[in-house]
Amino acid sequence: MGDFGKFGTFSKPSTLGEAREEPTVLTPTKEVIPEARKVEAATKKIAKPRAGGKPIDTYEQRLGGINKLPHYGGMPLGCMARFEYARWQHDPTPLVILTSAPASQYNCLSGLNLHYLPPKQQQDVVIKLLYMMNGFIVKGIPLQIQYRMLKPLFRQISNYVPYRLYKVDSVKGFKYIPVNQWVNSVKRTRTILPG
Repeated sequence: MGDFGKFGTFSKPSTLGEAREEPTVLTPTKEVIPEARKVEAATKKIAKPRAGGKPIDTYEQRLGGINKLPHYGGMPLGCMARFEYARWQHDPTPLVILTSAPASQYNCLSGLNLHYLPPKQQQDVVIKLLYMMNGFIVKGIPLQIQYRMLKPLFRQISNYVPYRLYKVDSVKGFKYIPVNQWVNSVKRTRTILPG
């Protein structure tokens, strides 16, 4: 447990099943950030129509619809989402990057709650994640977002863990956020941090 100022305490996530080997993490250099923005912008481009077909212009269309994503409790995984959470302590409407694997032993969705990061770091994390997921986005493959990938990203920029578990039966009003709207979503979001 740790101190979270006037908001109380926080707990570190369970390490069940966590891999010991840490992946290579991209750092926010002058080269990486503009390149990552190009990746995000590329998801907005409209491709030429196929013969007799509709143009493929988003990750979701390349994927063949969000039903192609893994689901748990009727909700897609490996995506960004906003929802209402009935058991909230600090954040009733979290903006979360959900991992591709739920904490099924607890009947929970798991992910990175962006509201627990300062605004600048919210954007940095999302841009870095888009850069890391570029191959999946371009090919229309379900994103493979794992805790061991997210952990180095937030450990670089904060001294606490914005990773949370959400009981499936307490999630309402689930709203999937398309990949090409991730950056704009964090530009318009808030932080629950004091100050």
